[in-house]
Amino acid sequence: MTNRVGGVPEYVPEDCNAVMPAGADADDWAERLEAFEENRERLEGWRSATRRWAEGLDWQIVSEEYRAIYRDVYNQAASPDAPAK
Repeated sequence: MTNRVGGVPEYVPEDCNAVMPAGADADDWAERLEAFEENRERLEGWRSATRRWAEGLDWQIVSEEYRAIYRDVYNQAASPDAPAK
């Protein structure tokens, strides 16, 4: 679980259900934790979604995604149809 600060809400997928609402206080955190405890089936769903998301953050995956972006940029710049500088 995390607060709604910085880029967290844009970064953590909603199906992970880990981002607290703006202005959440200690009671809100306690309620969310109690909800996890009371509904184990939903908790397992959130756990699975969170794990899938986290597995996508593996450095091997992320680095290849960046390499693909850089290759695309390079190929576009090297293309004969690229605009003159």
